[in-house]
Amino acid sequence: MNNEGNFQIGYSLEDWERHYDEKDLRWDIHEAAPPLVHLWKERNFSPCKAIIPGCGAGHEVMFLAKKGFNVTAVDYTHGAIKLIKNALEKNNYSGEVLHQDFFKLDCKYNETF
Repeated sequence: MNNEGNFQIGYSLEDWERHYDEKDLRWDIHEAAPPLVHLWKERNFSPCKAIIPGCGAGHEVMFLAKKGFNVTAVDYTHGAIKLIKNALEKNNYSGEVLHQDFFKLDCKYNETF
């Protein structure tokens, strides 16, 4: 396995891509992460800019977009990017979708969220 640029030792970009290609998303709970939903219910934040690193299937992105947030989704797999772009389009939500490594984002994103 190639570990270059990977943050989970032993798991390469190719491994992640294979999961999306084979629709093997066993970690996906098919909804926004419960801690995010709980935080929303507890604090009811006003819509603002938000970034979701490693957005995966995009459930958190969709949750926040539905609430009116200006969301930026970041993932380094083609499969995840395809899923989130399709979900945003299907639901007529807007958002910035970045196909890149979150830890290598352009510095123009510093202190913008």
